[in-house]
Amino acid sequence: MLSVKKGFFIAAAVVILPEILAASAFGEHRPVAENSTPEGRAKNRRITIILQPN
Repeated sequence: MLSVKKGFFIAAAVVILPEILAASAFGEHRPVAENSTPEGRAKNRRITIILQPN
């Protein structure tokens, strides 16, 4: 999915090792807005990065 690819791209840009990275896509199943409008779809195109200690 595109959102997963975006997450990995961002992680590479800020030098997060892929071994400690997990990426998930939730926009399709957990939208924050309706997908019936361009504005709603734009709100659902998001990346959330959660940092957790080992």
